[in-house]
Amino acid sequence: MAEEDTGAEAQTSTDGTTQTDATEQEATGQERYASDGAENPAGDAGDGSADDAGKAGDEGETTEGEPEPLKIALPEGVPDEHREAADKFAGVVGEFLKGKPDATPADIAQLAVDHQLAEVRKATEDFSAEVERWGDEVRNDPVLGGDNFGTTQSHVHQAMEAYGSPELEHLLDSTGLGNNKAVIEAFAKIGRDIAGAGVEPSKGSTQAFDPIKARYSA
Repeated sequence: MAEEDTGAEAQTSTDGTTQTDATEQEATGQERYASDGAENPAGDAGDGSADDAGKAGDEGETTEGEPEPLKIALPEGVPDEHREAADKFAGVVGEFLKGKPDATPADIAQLAVDHQLAEVRKATEDFSAEVERWGDEVRNDPVLGGDNFGTTQSHVHQAMEAYGSPELEHLLDSTGLGNNKAVIEAFAKIGRDIAGAGVEPSKGSTQAFDPIKARYSA
């Protein structure tokens, strides 16, 4: 009996030790899993943060070194077309600086002159085309143009001879307004009235004004 008890105690002790070891291993495993679980989310978050930082870095590299859009300050009350012109020039300067970031003030000044000359040239060409269109409009007008065009010219000449002057003729020629239908119509009406009233020509007019031959000259 004593030997059996001793064996039982030994077995119990052995089983207890085995159970204790298993419990410790299980606890250690849970701690390891818990530790891994804590580390993995942090690791995932860390990796995500690193990716986000990398993306932010990439985005920063995309815009790094690029100058901000140039804006030209204008006073209040400036017409919209002038603001549009300023914005256009600012865009021209911005593109110029992208290609030549080390541009000097002299380079910018030359760019401004070239840009302005090009704009003036275009405006002159556009207005010259408009003046030509005015002339065509008068020639094709059913009242002023066509078969009546010669009579219209005669009436305009009479009006200019009676009330015109060299300065007025120069103004109409230099601005192209001598081609404008409204101007020719007004002078033709005056000429008709003069012809009916027999008004003497003014001494101030030295030459007959020829409508439709007026051209814009800058």
